[in-house]
Amino acid sequence: MIRQIHKNLRRLMKYGVLLSTIGLLVSVLIQIYGRFFLAASPPWTEEASRLFFIYTVAFAAAPALGEGYFIALDLLPKGMPDLWRQRLGRCVQLTIIGLCAVLAVYAWGFVRLGFAEQSPGMGFRMAIAFFSVCLLFASVSVLELLRLVRG
Repeated sequence: MIRQIHKNLRRLMKYGVLLSTIGLLVSVLIQIYGRFFLAASPPWTEEASRLFFIYTVAFAAAPALGEGYFIALDLLPKGMPDLWRQRLGRCVQLTIIGLCAVLAVYAWGFVRLGFAEQSPGMGFRMAIAFFSVCLLFASVSVLELLRLVRG
């Protein structure tokens, strides 16, 4: 059951990476086309590409952590016995889960503040942009928790 939830959440995050990357590419291509072939590029493309980039990172962080794509210092664990290496790994996982959960809660406060603000270029509520930070920390926390419980 937990394995299936973990797998589905990772799949959802990977689709988010794919869609936000496609959005980033499309907005940048529109911007390039506008600069070369139109009198001026549309003003919203710069803000859209920034937003798509931020969401690409937010969606990609949790799967990347789970698959070991981040830099890890393994000098200390290499010299440890297997039991202590596993314990250290669990401590690192618990620390990541705790820190990301706390940061997700505080990021949600910024999302709530963002409902009162409006984007200058695209006109949407800034809560949409601020939600990316909450998504990043919440997804890392939840996926690491599921990975820890799954074993």
